[in-house]
Amino acid sequence: VFRVVSSGTTRGNVIEVVGTAQDNGFMLSLPTANTKNFTITWDMLFTTSATVFVDVMTTAGQRYLTYTASATSSLGTGQYVQFGLGSTFANGTWRTVTRGLEADFRQAQPEASVLSVRAILIRGTGMIDTIRLGAPVCQ
Repeated sequence: VFRVVSSGTTRGNVIEVVGTAQDNGFMLSLPTANTKNFTITWDMLFTTSATVFVDVMTTAGQRYLTYTASATSSLGTGQYVQFGLGSTFANGTWRTVTRGLEADFRQAQPEASVLSVRAILIRGTGMIDTIRLGAPVCQ
C-alpha cells in the first residue's frame, strides 16, 4: 500500500508505505531525469527494516545507491552500491537524511560519475515526507 495519510503530528500529510517486511517495493519516479541536483534529502519514520534506493544513471551505467540501517557500508563495484546509515535509520522517530549522491557513488566507484537521478525506491513499512533534490555538495 502506498498512500497519503495524516502524520498525526504537525507535519500534516505524509506518504505512508505499508508492505510485508522488505517483500514490497514502492517507486517515486521523477517526471524527467534530474541532471543537475545530486544532493537528496528526505524525512522518514520507519520502525522496521527499511531500504531506500536512489536510481541513478552514471558513466558506468545504471546504479542503485542503497541506504540501509546497517552499521557498515559494503559499497560495491556493481549495480547496487550499499551505504549503512546506522540503527537510527529505522528507530521509530522522524529522521532527516541528507546524502551527496555524487560523493557517495565515488566512494565505491571513483572512476565513474553520476549523470542523472531517475527515481527513489522504498522497501519497508513507514512514512516518508519532504523528498528534495538540491545542488551538488562541494567536497
